[in-house]
Amino acid sequence: MTDKEKLQKAMQSIKEGKKEIACKLLAQVAENFSAKREYKRAARVFEKAGILARIMNRPEEALAYLEKAVVEYMRMHSDDVHPEIVRVNSLAAEVAADTQDFGAAAEFYFRALDFEQEEQKPALVLKAVDALETLADRQEVEGNLEESIRLIKKISRIYYSLDDEELGHRMNERAIRTALRWAENAKQAKDYLQVGNALAEAAQLHQSNDEFVDAAKLMVDAGEHYEAAEAYEKAGNIYDAAQEIYKLERLTAKRNQAMFKAAEAYVKMEGKPEVVAPLLVKAGDMFSELQSTMKARWAYKKVNEIFERLAKSAAEIQDIESEKTYLRYQAMCLEKWGSEEEAEQIYNEVIDYFLTQAKQEEERDNKELQALSLESAAGVLIEAGRIEEAKIHQERAIELYVELADSSAVRESFDESSRFYSKAAECAGKMGEH
Repeated sequence: MTDKEKLQKAMQSIKEGKKEIACKLLAQVAENFSAKREYKRAARVFEKAGILARIMNRPEEALAYLEKAVVEYMRMHSDDVHPEIVRVNSLAAEVAADTQDFGAAAEFYFRALDFEQEEQKPALVLKAVDALETLADRQEVEGNLEESIRLIKKISRIYYSLDDEELGHRMNERAIRTALRWAENAKQAKDYLQVGNALAEAAQLHQSNDEFVDAAKLMVDAGEHYEAAEAYEKAGNIYDAAQEIYKLERLTAKRNQAMFKAAEAYVKMEGKPEVVAPLLVKAGDMFSELQSTMKARWAYKKVNEIFERLAKSAAEIQDIESEKTYLRYQAMCLEKWGSEEEAEQIYNEVIDYFLTQAKQEEERDNKELQALSLESAAGVLIEAGRIEEAKIHQERAIELYVELADSSAVRESFDESSRFYSKAAECAGKMGEH
């Protein structure tokens, strides 16, 4: 049977009420047209099959055919068929909405947007927004408040992209109310981690509305609930975010309270030493800024012990680079703790290591690795407060990078030359900082 005969039989089957037979015949013809690269004809027949499947109350089948129709139009690579792509995607959105799948409906409208004319886009966007808002309403009614918030935020961003400040702000306000309800529900269930997450979400939404002080208050509240859930890293991070806001708003007393809470939370952390150690250093620095000397010393002492253990573990597996890095951090903590003499001994050990490496690379005539070792030595010297010595090694590293850049330029390896000049500039920039 030819494609023409199949189409005729499909039309006759529709008249006779044999829609299922007609649908299969239309699909067969469309596939044949596609195989023969008659994309426009294939698209039209797939669309007819999709419409027929919709009438038969087979939405999944209808959507599959309509998506195939869009693919055929896209294969034409022609701007002339863009209106057809918009139309078929919009039809697919209607089919999805028929089944109450408003997420899919919105997705089809967004796909159509890519091919719609600029002046027609706002109307299509609003259809997508309507679908998303209906879905958000449903999620809220069903108690899926986190998902509802995600959808409302998406709607808000869309309104802002259309320069509709009022509706964008209104949707943000709705998201805040929903987040606070989520927090209240979680509080009643004594799920303090979820309370923290919900309050953090509300805080972020207040920030996007430029309501910074309200955001900071919620951040502190979230931090307290994270602490109740023993999620100390989350608590410390959100207290830290709150203190940054209070700093910008020049609310010194509130900032100090938030910073103290952050430091206390970081000190309570347990877990991987590599994760805990940097946050303990941060806690020590915060306590120092707040002039809480004993707490600062205790934090530095604790993190010093962690870096010491990490350095020993690295040495046991002969990971020398990691060992020296951890020793360097240990020395920094010892210095902040007040053990300057012990810190100096460790600094000297690490500096000697990098300078020995530089000497060995010089003997091998490996200028790049020599320069890198000199840079590392200079970095440790700066931490140790020996700025003038550091500058000597930085200057030599810059000279080596320039030599390498010039040599590369002579060989017409211009990418390499540029890379070495960049390294020289970075090194010079570090010198300028001191």
